[in-house]
Amino acid sequence: MEITQKIENESGKASALSVIAVALAAAGDKKQALATLKQAVEVAQRIERVSSKASALSGIALALVMAGDKEQALATLKQALEFAQKIERVSSKAFILSRIASTLAMAGEIKQAVEMSQKIEDARSRASALKGIATALAEAGDKEQALATLKQALEFAQKIERVSSKAPFLSIIATALAKAGDEEQALATLKQALEVTQKIENAGSKAFALRWIAMSLATEPIPENKTNVRDRRSPRRMKTAFTPKEEELAKQIVEAMQRK
Repeated sequence: MEITQKIENESGKASALSVIAVALAAAGDKKQALATLKQAVEVAQRIERVSSKASALSGIALALVMAGDKEQALATLKQALEFAQKIERVSSKAFILSRIASTLAMAGEIKQAVEMSQKIEDARSRASALKGIATALAEAGDKEQALATLKQALEFAQKIERVSSKAPFLSIIATALAKAGDEEQALATLKQALEVTQKIENAGSKAFALRWIAMSLATEPIPENKTNVRDRRSPRRMKTAFTPKEEELAKQIVEAMQRK
């Protein structure tokens, strides 16, 4: 871990150690992964800013879940929550609570995750937490409840006021809906996301949102990898064909991209 010693910022160092640990776990070296995460926790404890400390600890907890140490992950989440409660800025606090809720769900603590999500005031962070819970439910085989939770996430996503954030997030929900098997609702959500992009004034933000929508439409999940390490990246591949409705939406996306 010599390279991490060169990182002066404690938040950056804790994040780097977490990434390295996940890579070690994926490679089968869970002993070294957990040792690295223990080091990451020690680094995180030295962070002075409460929002940064809560963020670092929640990230480490996620890595612990991915590395298979649920007990330590829950203990670390408890610490993260203690610091998150001290954050004054509503949006920053909501973001951390969303990460905590999603990680609780990944650890199998669905009830706690739902309770945590209900405390989140920011619409985008609430939607993100619910999306994370839905993902965990789907992985656990509860497809019906996963879809119900995604529809709740969609309701909150529709309340996001900032259109440059709303459009990409709607496409994220659409991707999750498609993966969960509700292709019809997924397509309807992508159409809504496309409509929202027309309200984005900044050209760069609009192009970014359109790329998210295009990728959601044009890709599909690939078979889950067979490693024991949980992968939150949701690997995807390009579709080989579109349905007529998908093809029509694809044309609309291209037209939107071509407009000045």
